[in-house]
Amino acid sequence: METMGIEFEPFLDEAARQFIVNGVDYYKIAVTGLPDWFPVNFILHGERRDVLGGVLGQLWGGWLQVTHLWVTEAARGAGHGTRLMENAEAYARSRRFGPRSRHTAFRPGRFMSDSATRCSARSRVILLDTLSST
Repeated sequence: METMGIEFEPFLDEAARQFIVNGVDYYKIAVTGLPDWFPVNFILHGERRDVLGGVLGQLWGGWLQVTHLWVTEAARGAGHGTRLMENAEAYARSRRFGPRSRHTAFRPGRFMSDSATRCSARSRVILLDTLSST
């Protein structure tokens, strides 16, 4: 048998990272028989087409997975984050995807927008919700 070892690599090259991601994705597709996948990327643009925020994620396996939701400090407080999520959820409903999961991190001492939970410095929060059919 081949000798194997595990090494810490803080700056993984893109080819190795993609190989690992593809391995997980191909396995999920083989096991579930669900090959359909759609990217979910909505961008908040300023007047000069500069990027002021966005929501990034994917649709797969009947789920909307939001991996990143961010709005620049200057654009916060005007409901842009809510509108970005509404667009992502509407797109998921149009593709007949149901529940959603949001994987995100919050700054220390900040409150999550939809709960009174205070997050620690290294919080990783997974929120599961159900999209309404409307």
